Amino acid sequence: MSTKSDSIKTVKDRYTLSQESFSKKSTMVREVSIDIRDIGRTNFEWKLTVRIMLLWKEINEETKEITYMHKILIDKNGHKIHAKLNGPNIGRIEVPLTEGKIYIIIKFKTWEINKGYRYAEYDYQIYLQQYSKLEFVEEATKTIPMHKFDFVNYSEVESYI
Repeated sequence: MSTKSDSIKTVKDRYTLSQESFSKKSTMVREVSIDIRDIGRTNFEWKLTVRIMLLWKEINEETKEITYMHKILIDKNGHKIHAKLNGPNIGRIEVPLTEGKIYIIIKFKTWEINKGYRYAEYDYQIYLQQYSKLEFVEEATKTIPMHKFDFVNYSEVESYI
């Protein structure tokens, strides 16, 4: 069984450096490739490669406007997390989001789930913001499962609420 400190060490061991050039000046941008199990409080250096397992829109019944776009994301290890994008930011995402496709996500916020229904087994939820970056990844380059289901006994359902 791995501990939180093991998880942090794993993240530190997996960082990658990428260099971006701006005219004659170079800056180093450190992006840390992580898995869903490594997610904790927000860190804008994280880089997450996931498949959108499930995608749906939340619509305001009165105004008929999209209030949120929800996603269940799954990583190469089969770990899942719920991600949200609020209505005004949907148009700011540069790539079309499609269920079943793989994306790299950079610069996202996380929130700890203290109460309410959990769409995935994880204690955190991802909030994609106006500064979040999503990049489509060709299918042949990554091996991420299409689905993962977690069945529970009916008597345990209330514990998810």
